[in-house]
Amino acid sequence: QEMDSAIVSPCTVVHVRRSDVVLHHSLARKYFPISAYVDLIPEDRRHNSDETLFLLTDDANAIDEAHEFYPELNWHYFNRTRYRAAEGGWEMQIPSNSPKKEVIVILT
Repeated sequence: QEMDSAIVSPCTVVHVRRSDVVLHHSLARKYFPISAYVDLIPEDRRHNSDETLFLLTDDANAIDEAHEFYPELNWHYFNRTRYRAAEGGWEMQIPSNSPKKEVIVILT
């Protein structure tokens, strides 16, 4: 669900960074599906219905994946504008068109 209230702690934070995965050469970062991150969460936390998973991501597809493949998990994330996969390209790092808002999100 979108962040509209405080996160109850403890929680598990999952950071999925994909904007620079679009590079297609030997230095490219590997793309990881949401399952690669969820598999690393301790089993007792994955199966605890009270556990909050706070998803930090620059890719709207990551949020869709989380809800599609793990609907039973309690996902939270900031309600903000995001690109989908390589949509913004390497050069366009400000999906909201507001540098101020993007800095606030990064610092939050």
